[in-house]
Amino acid sequence: MNFSLNASLLVLLVFLVSSIFYYSINIKNENIAENIRIKEFSVKKNYVTNCIKNNLDDIVREAFLNASYKIMKERKFFDNTSEALNYIENYTKNRINSSMSLLNISNLSLYIRDVYIYPTDDPLVVGVSLNGLLSYYIKLNNSVIIGTEPIEIEKEIKLSYIPDPYIYLNTLYWNWRYKLEVKLNNLNDNENHTIYITLNPENFSYDHMNNKSSPNEIRVVGKDLVLLPYWIQRWEPDGTSIIWVKVNKDLLDNGNTLYILYGSPAYISRENPKETFIFFDDFNNNELNESLWNIYYGSEYDIENSILKVYGTSSSIYSKETYGNNYELLFRANFTSNPIQYIGFFNFLDDSGIGWYVNSSGLYIKNESISVGQDYLNNYYIYSIKREDNSINFIIFNDVLNKEWNYTTNYGINNNYPISINTENNGVVYVDWIALRDINNITYTIGEEYNTNYREPIPLNKTFYYGDPSKYELVDDGRYSIIGLFTNATQAWGTRGYRFRLI
Repeated sequence: MNFSLNASLLVLLVFLVSSIFYYSINIKNENIAENIRIKEFSVKKNYVTNCIKNNLDDIVREAFLNASYKIMKERKFFDNTSEALNYIENYTKNRINSSMSLLNISNLSLYIRDVYIYPTDDPLVVGVSLNGLLSYYIKLNNSVIIGTEPIEIEKEIKLSYIPDPYIYLNTLYWNWRYKLEVKLNNLNDNENHTIYITLNPENFSYDHMNNKSSPNEIRVVGKDLVLLPYWIQRWEPDGTSIIWVKVNKDLLDNGNTLYILYGSPAYISRENPKETFIFFDDFNNNELNESLWNIYYGSEYDIENSILKVYGTSSSIYSKETYGNNYELLFRANFTSNPIQYIGFFNFLDDSGIGWYVNSSGLYIKNESISVGQDYLNNYYIYSIKREDNSINFIIFNDVLNKEWNYTTNYGINNNYPISINTENNGVVYVDWIALRDINNITYTIGEEYNTNYREPIPLNKTFYYGDPSKYELVDDGRYSIIGLFTNATQAWGTRGYRFRLI
């Protein structure tokens, strides 16, 4: 009986120990589960914070980009820096909040309350500070934890490819500092005439140019600073330069004065040789202008580096228009020693006209049979044919229009001919440019240099990106910060910015 009682007590004790053991295990498992849920929340919180940090750069750049496009589309700048910043900060805040909703994280939500954008020492880098609240609830076995935690992020973000609305909407101007007076003599009618002006260090201050190595800043103007058609045949800094100009008494100051302008950062030329001359081609598109020229069937020609090469048997390039007397034909060409070549007033593949002719004996005047010889072959010279009613003048110039050779007939030819470039018998000739002008006896006198207030709008016909180092310069002026430019450079934001270079 005692044995039976002891056995019963032992069974009861084992049962009690087992119950306590399993109860302890259950409590431990529940604690582990709750710890896991708490750690899951911590992981989710870190995930959300990292999502914001990793995407903040793109969101802020997008905000600046949209602000710029808004200005350009509506053609209206922000009234002040506060308005510009408010737009960008609100855009950033709303973009982050809407993005967080797409994450679809259970038991956790984020709301960004404030975004602050501030300048740094680098105008292409902005500081961003944001704060918000992370709301959560954690369901435990016997309770729920509900709470909020503040989130704060501070970061510097580099901007890139932000279109500059200031340049897009404003008309910017190039200004000129100097004008050189040129008085014309023997201009006695109201017709158009083409003349040339020679500049050299004795009559022109190359050092007063913004960039004397290039003639792009040169302008030629008349009365009321109206631009005249001109072409710069030759530009030689500190040497001899040649400018051709079309003039008309009605367009000149006092009926006889034009001005050459210089001293400007302008980098775009306004030359217009096709308006300067009656006929002109310099083959600068590496193709033949078929509105000017006819091409004889089977003619062989090439254009490379703006040089026209005509070659082969029975090749002829000739103008669509024909011309008679009282014109001067000028062209820069290289007659080679390969006969036959002829350029001048000729019908196509017909040497019975007037011009320059190369056969096996050398260079001739056609149709005078006057020999020039071999000296001018295989090199570039400027050739002239002046057709007047009772005479024809043939001149060979060097590149600064000094006469190398000259001959005048004592009769004229009244027939009209096209301007023609011809080769036969495998002849080869190279032509740099060719022009036709009226014959006149206008001369000029170089006068004084004066200051001028001439200006031109800059043809900015494309988008410029703020801070592009090839177009912008760093300045200590907060009006040229990106936010400053969003106000049309009327207000400063920070102390530094990038200003568009007008060069």
